[in-house]
Amino acid sequence: MLKKKTVDAVLDHIAQTLRIKGQGLVEPLLLDYLKAMRAILAYQPHVEQLSKQDWDNAVDFCLKVLPFVISDPDTGSSLQSNGYSSGRATNISTDKTSRSGTREPSNRDRPLPDTSKYAAEELVFCLHLLASASNAPLLDKSEQILSMLIELLHKNSVKTLHSTVFAAINSVLMRTALDSTQLTKQAIRDLLPIIKSLWSDAVLRSEMLVTLIHTKEHLSSLLKSSNEESTQIDLEFLVESMHATYSKRQERQLQDDDLCFRYTSRSSHTSHPLNTSAFSFRTGNVHSESFWMTVSLVSHFSSILDARKRMNWHDRGNGDEMPSKRPRICQHLHEYLRQVFLDSPLSIKIAALQIVAFMVQETPMDEEDIQLVLEKLTACISDENTTISAWAMIGLAAYVMAHTRIPMLS
Repeated sequence: MLKKKTVDAVLDHIAQTLRIKGQGLVEPLLLDYLKAMRAILAYQPHVEQLSKQDWDNAVDFCLKVLPFVISDPDTGSSLQSNGYSSGRATNISTDKTSRSGTREPSNRDRPLPDTSKYAAEELVFCLHLLASASNAPLLDKSEQILSMLIELLHKNSVKTLHSTVFAAINSVLMRTALDSTQLTKQAIRDLLPIIKSLWSDAVLRSEMLVTLIHTKEHLSSLLKSSNEESTQIDLEFLVESMHATYSKRQERQLQDDDLCFRYTSRSSHTSHPLNTSAFSFRTGNVHSESFWMTVSLVSHFSSILDARKRMNWHDRGNGDEMPSKRPRICQHLHEYLRQVFLDSPLSIKIAALQIVAFMVQETPMDEEDIQLVLEKLTACISDENTTISAWAMIGLAAYVMAHTRIPMLS
């Protein structure tokens, strides 16, 4: 561990040396200096001992340098071979192409040079490490950090850094989720379209799950507002993507062996934190935790989307023209129950039953919905496929546990 004065001096030297006022960045030193900065910040006590001013300076340095290393010649600063970055560079091949009338590929789609790509990765890691410290004065800088990181996700030229960017975003959201709800709501509004488009990327999925876990209650709050149509549409597309991906392969799904059905009181310290009123996740099976979280989130988002549809129908009913009878609202719960009886692959049926088993524990249901759930699940109990029948019984048990008052064990 380095002394505080040493850490402060090294970070200050890096910031002062790399950025030349009016000229940009010193390229020959850039990558090595950023690696040194990351090595210092990787030891968390070094970050924890920074004063607020020094922490702010380190964050400001990363935020100011990132636009330099990710910009393209035609859109802003770029690293030059003479050792500095210039405000604008002339690209001969681009000029020739422009004169010939042939359009070059967009800068947004061009991969960054290796030096810029690795420098951007080091800077994002540094932001992640600075935001991860338990005593980091994060709230004052959280909006700036999130804005920069979300902007990076929009750039195809740095798509190889997306996993690192999401990790950095999650380190910020972990703090703002409770301390700055409005900022977190705005962040998830901006992130939803990105997450839905990237969900098929298996490498990013774990980090995106963490993002959704941090913000799921904020999404619930947002969808209670009547003027969040775009958020609703984005979330519906995300749920569709999550469900489609999860339904593809049975071996990549939650198994009934992953569940623990022993009923315990809420005060028990032995129960797994991943639990519902009917069952919990069996401890020790880390591999399947992402499957649980995927089903749980699809269920939760489907439930709040269904609740929003009911709310919108109720609001229209309170207007001047009251519908003569309740229309058949196309709800996610009904769709999942319908999928169980389609001539479709087994993995799709199992995924639908699993989601229903979670949904019946949190979705308000009227008499019609209750009858539909009981009829469909009861019919599946006698299915010749034991996995189908097992999840149907789990769904029925979950409904009973959620809607029946059972005295808590002491």
